Amino acid sequence: MEQEIFLQILSKRGYKTKNQQNRFLNPDYDRDCHDPYLLSGMNQAVSRIQTALKKNEPIVIYGDYDVDGLCASSILYEGLRTLGAKNIEVYIPDRFKEGYGINKNALKNLAQKKCGLLITVDCGTNAFEEIDYANKIGIDVIITDHHSPNKPTPNAVAVINPKLGNSKYPFNDLAGCGVAFKLIQALFEKFKIPAGYEKWLLDLVAIGTICDIVELKGENRCLVYWGIEVLKKGMRPGLRELVKCAGLSLDDVNSKSIGFGIGPRLNAAGRIDSANLSFKLLTTKDLDEAKQLALKLDELNSKRSKLQSEVYSDALAQYKTRSADPLVFLHSPDWHQGVIGIVASKLMEHSKKPVFIFQTFDSDQIAKGSIRSYGDFNVAEAIKFVESLLISGGGHKHAGGCSLNVQNLDKTKKELEKFYCSLSLKQQSRYLNPEIDVKIKDFKGLSSEMLKLLQKLEPFGCGNSEPVFYIKNYRILNQKMIGSSNQHLKAVIADNNNNTYSAIGFNKNENYFNNFELCFKFENNKFNGMNIPQLRLV
Repeated sequence: MEQEIFLQILSKRGYKTKNQQNRFLNPDYDRDCHDPYLLSGMNQAVSRIQTALKKNEPIVIYGDYDVDGLCASSILYEGLRTLGAKNIEVYIPDRFKEGYGINKNALKNLAQKKCGLLITVDCGTNAFEEIDYANKIGIDVIITDHHSPNKPTPNAVAVINPKLGNSKYPFNDLAGCGVAFKLIQALFEKFKIPAGYEKWLLDLVAIGTICDIVELKGENRCLVYWGIEVLKKGMRPGLRELVKCAGLSLDDVNSKSIGFGIGPRLNAAGRIDSANLSFKLLTTKDLDEAKQLALKLDELNSKRSKLQSEVYSDALAQYKTRSADPLVFLHSPDWHQGVIGIVASKLMEHSKKPVFIFQTFDSDQIAKGSIRSYGDFNVAEAIKFVESLLISGGGHKHAGGCSLNVQNLDKTKKELEKFYCSLSLKQQSRYLNPEIDVKIKDFKGLSSEMLKLLQKLEPFGCGNSEPVFYIKNYRILNQKMIGSSNQHLKAVIADNNNNTYSAIGFNKNENYFNNFELCFKFENNKFNGMNIPQLRLV
């Protein structure tokens, strides 16, 4: 029974033959990881870095303040240090003072420090003016990025991005940390570092890839699968301590605990304080420093959580006054820029509409915002449609950010609504509904063996979500609201053969069972050292 259900799940996801199933269930590093030199610009980048290392030129890694950017920065930093780089530093822009991406003031300051080579991670693909300025003041730039290009590439020494139109790379959905890893992979090959040594960086690739919500298919699945295995070995003092702060153990680390436990704590630094704290935690070798940094990040994450709740409550109240609008476009001077991205995601799930949310700054009359979408509404295309009204902007298909003059807010809203309506998108809400993997008649196949089989599908994430089960005939034996604010639903459910399971519905209310048909995920609930199978309502 369990094996039959498991094969149905695999088939639903497109893995129908034994060969397809084997490749998916058993990621192989040598088989599934592609030649880094297939990425356009790789040869030029490796050659320029060779020259910089030979001459001991000052090298600056220009990072980003989110988890992907922090992990990518750490990968390049540690990889180049392994190759003997001594004159190297990492520059992470301040979210609040500088915003995302390369900026001219930073370049000017780095030039004064005699920076000869700047390598970007997770940014730079659309920084045309900034790259021209860097060339003008004597800084060579190598771009490593994964954002969608708006135009032909900037005039850099090399642009490494699997999304470029001329790319021959077989997989185009690497995260920023994945692209940085491919550069180190190519360099290690060129410098004849023992084969496989780069695998010790895969823990960082796994964290950045999961948290940047790229698809966990193909090469990404392989990198994350083996990256989690490296993470479990606990080679980084900072991550060991952060795992403890998250109430986890290394043995239990998986994609979910990375996404909900490790990632938010690493992100909290850039949202509330300085992202440099997280970079130091990822790269420190000192245990005392690791403990202090982990505790600091845990404290910042608690602060972030409280702040996020306050902003969401206010944004939700504002949305309810204009819920008839085709998309959500909100702004306030009181909303903290560091959490509006998370608030946008939550509001999108609530409203089932694309969300544009901004903090406005009275001092310079600038609005800085985050954008979240789903389904067929492409954020990058929306930004391009209104780019004449923006100061800056960019992003992926379903997430992005932009800044603009406050006086242009109303006009930008009208233009975005015009763009959205012109697409005539139909049945978009279906993308937010759970996609059912398998329909069952009863709970008979839900066993400890089934849980072991489901674990083989790990790592879960974008493009490989946890399987969703569907049952039509069931009975509610009891139900109650739990949680600090009675925000979660707990129930005991029986099938027609009187097999029973406990169920938990996070942020579900007592009207949930009015739908009659039940969709859920089957999981282990770890409680007091015990594993108790339960249904998680979706």
